[in-house]
Amino acid sequence: MLSTISLMDAYMIETLLSKGVEKEKLVQAVQTHTVDQFVEIDGSYDYRELNQAITGKENMYQEAIEDGYAISYLTLYGLKNLLRMKFGFEENTDYTTFERKIEDLVVTPAQLDTLTKLVGKIWTVKITAQKEDDSVEISILHVSLTEEV
Repeated sequence: MLSTISLMDAYMIETLLSKGVEKEKLVQAVQTHTVDQFVEIDGSYDYRELNQAITGKENMYQEAIEDGYAISYLTLYGLKNLLRMKFGFEENTDYTTFERKIEDLVVTPAQLDTLTKLVGKIWTVKITAQKEDDSVEISILHVSLTEEV
């Protein structure tokens, strides 16, 4: 079963991974409740909060780091931040944003799999075009849009 974590926890995890912390080292810190050691690498978050969040849920957070996760409540702003933090995608360069959807984003099959898991139940990923290099163009729609269709 896919682990579900908060948006803030995802921000902290993705920030550390993007700053070069290896997954194995982060998993070890989760298991030993020493995530706050990474404040030296990135001081923009209070990693003591992540230590508190993982208490009693160490295995769930380990699975989230190793196998991916869904966000419990993901806003459009949060989605755009994760697209930047996790994949390096930039708004108006790599995709177009509308009120409740993102369009024209080209991803690899691995990125598609990760994104489909990450958006949870609030968003739906739809393939809009297949590219010659095995990548796909996608739209990410808020659940309210898919209910209207």
